[in-house]
Amino acid sequence: MIRVSTFENPYAELIRRFKYYHGWGIGELLADRAHRLQRVRGLLEISDVLVPVPLHPWRQTIRGFNQARIFADRIGSLSGLPVCEAVIRVQNTPQQALLSARERVRNVRGAFEIIRPQQVQHRRVVIVDDVFTSASTLKEVARVIRRACPCSISVLTIAAADPKGQNFRVV
Repeated sequence: MIRVSTFENPYAELIRRFKYYHGWGIGELLADRAHRLQRVRGLLEISDVLVPVPLHPWRQTIRGFNQARIFADRIGSLSGLPVCEAVIRVQNTPQQALLSARERVRNVRGAFEIIRPQQVQHRRVVIVDDVFTSASTLKEVARVIRRACPCSISVLTIAAADPKGQNFRVV
């Protein structure tokens, strides 16, 4: 898992504005910042395809966009990697931010389906999302992608929450 920052200010506020206040430009600036980091470019150089975490169609209609897709599109254009929607969200689940870690796992179980396995089969896949918190969503998306037999699965997020204050190191 590669992250640009921890989920604390200024990143936390920028992500909130990007996600909930139609800050598409902020998402693209965050992608530009991510792409300037050697650890991000290093991951992208050994990858074949980007897969943004999908929103349920209802939530995407309400929000007007998928923040993971905006971030992935910009990263893709900067790195030359294709962005594919090999996975869809089939359940309109409650927002993860409102749930405990245990509830998050149950909440996303079965929420995704792979619809274009050929886009990830035998490829080095990077799942792209805005925030890594409990890893429940990312694990479920990865579980679904694994059915298509990718070469590898990695994760790229804008920020990762550090709720225990352990100041985890960048990998």
